[in-house]
Amino acid sequence: MRQYERGLYVRRAPAPRPVVLPAQQRVLVPLEWGETALVSAGEPVRLGQRVADGAGEMVPLHAGVSGEVAAILPHNCAGGRRCPTLVLENDGRNRPDPSIRPRALLDSLPDEQLLGFLYEAGIRLPDGKPLAAAVAAEEGRPLAVSAMDPEPGACAGEAALLYDGEALFSGIWLLARLLKAERVSFVVGSGQREAIRAAKRWTGDRMELCVAGGPSPAGHPKRLSALLGGALVLTAPAVAASAHACYEGIPVIRETVCVCREGGQALFDVPLGLPVRAVLEAAGYSGGTVLWGGPLTGTRLECLDVPVVKGTAALTILEERTPTPRTSCIRCGRCERVCPAELRPWMSQRRGRRRDWSGCLQCGACQYVCPAGLPLVYHIGREARSLG
Repeated sequence: MRQYERGLYVRRAPAPRPVVLPAQQRVLVPLEWGETALVSAGEPVRLGQRVADGAGEMVPLHAGVSGEVAAILPHNCAGGRRCPTLVLENDGRNRPDPSIRPRALLDSLPDEQLLGFLYEAGIRLPDGKPLAAAVAAEEGRPLAVSAMDPEPGACAGEAALLYDGEALFSGIWLLARLLKAERVSFVVGSGQREAIRAAKRWTGDRMELCVAGGPSPAGHPKRLSALLGGALVLTAPAVAASAHACYEGIPVIRETVCVCREGGQALFDVPLGLPVRAVLEAAGYSGGTVLWGGPLTGTRLECLDVPVVKGTAALTILEERTPTPRTSCIRCGRCERVCPAELRPWMSQRRGRRRDWSGCLQCGACQYVCPAGLPLVYHIGREARSLG
């Protein structure tokens, strides 16, 4: 068991068991990546039915309820823009699509068919890339699966380990086979004590257990890949979803969402298409700024009626307070001390000689600790683009 030490934030409490939220009367399926609708208004749909097609860097979308397509109309999405959206009327029966069924003798199927199952299930990575495409392109590369979350307080990765461990480790060996990986690692944070105990029950001679210095930003996939010799780093929820897709035929129709706030966090098993407002109300939301994502890289959410979509791993509630007035850089060095890439983010405020920012993870740790309130990630990205 290897151990790496460095990190901005270490969460000690174990992830709570996700609270299952039901779907509402109307479910929204936004086509925010340019997907093509496969159904039209008035058509019946079943739970898990493929309702929109992806192409290239997009994945298919599926109905999270059974019922009828009420309409296809523009609706607000989390990014602040409007996009075509399927409005599904929930009949409350949850009648499954015929494609959702257990698959026997999975180990005897060819790799191409298994990759097809992964794509058909609509599993995508945090950067939006289809999991099937990432696996197909990285054959022979070591595999690392992370139960760490790259944002403070988020715990969806640990929850997959603690409460869906059988599917998670079935998915690991399935993906290791597709990758033809000679080395498999499982990564947890040093503060995730319950997760370490759970992981030790599953890892052994065939899988190495690695302990990193904390869930944020030490859990950033680029950093973990560098620590583990260039391994392909996949998140625990995505790997568990791959097992459900291949063994049970279940596509991605739900998302584990962590609501983070100063008093702790709440974890929910949310049907895709549920309004963010419903998730926040279940967490006891009574006001304050809401970020789509974690406190490091999250963006302010102007409308709480946007639907939960794939990749909605965290929502952050910031208590109302007087904002810190933005000043010029005071050269305190806090950003340098927390940078996981060991860069000097404060140098982005100095004019003159251009610097190499290719190692920047865009994790937001520097911006999070900056007492001057400077948008360091933006400045670094702008300088990096000018060099490119």
